[in-house]
Amino acid sequence: MIRSVYGTSVKSMNYILYSALGNRALKYASPSTAAQMDAIQVRNIMLSLEEKLCALKPDAEIEIGLLDKILSSNDLIKVSGFDQADLIKFEELSASLDALEKPYFLSWMGFIAREQKIAKLGDDNAYYSKGLSSLWRNTLAIKEEAYSILQKLELLDPKGAGQDEAVIQLARTDQTNKLANFRQGDLVVIYPHRANDTNNVLKEQMFKCTLVAIDATHVSIRLRAKQSNISIFEENKYWNAELDKLDTGFHN
Repeated sequence: MIRSVYGTSVKSMNYILYSALGNRALKYASPSTAAQMDAIQVRNIMLSLEEKLCALKPDAEIEIGLLDKILSSNDLIKVSGFDQADLIKFEELSASLDALEKPYFLSWMGFIAREQKIAKLGDDNAYYSKGLSSLWRNTLAIKEEAYSILQKLELLDPKGAGQDEAVIQLARTDQTNKLANFRQGDLVVIYPHRANDTNNVLKEQMFKCTLVAIDATHVSIRLRAKQSNISIFEENKYWNAELDKLDTGFHN
């Protein structure tokens, strides 16, 4: 991920924090190609499982034993604690479902999986709707047409990011769309605005926030956490804000 954003200009430094040690608990860990490949393999397996869940549709031939194969306590032998208890409950519930209940349950799960995918990636046939991926897939011009960006907000006081409430005040500028579709309580991400019109989100540090107040002239945003290092806010006067999404609703 670091290479994809910064190329070879930045070297990642890996450390392990040993909480049991009183002194010098932070130890350097050299990068491991094998560990990186293992992580990519896990990512690929997760993506494959998500695609299988998305394929569960009422008008298609449903693989009845799909979840039983994925969530099998015989295969997931390393699962323990609360996860193991949940796994056992699922196996008991799955075994109790009859020939009508199980296809219905799988069809409903497929619907939720597809909704989650659309929330992340949007509809490929739509011009504007690309879900959360519109952050990097849509151009700045498309975002402006869709009223989905508050562009070039002027940061009034960077010190707010380092305070306990972590609230920063921003002012609209002549480049901020007056009709942008934002309201109080929205989840947003902010990142530095660039004057060269590239605004490549993948090349910037983003902050997840909540929009706490908005009017015709000003915007108040609360960061998820107080920032111990506010240098990025001191160095960047103008910021963009876009809508964010959470997976919580799908998982619950």
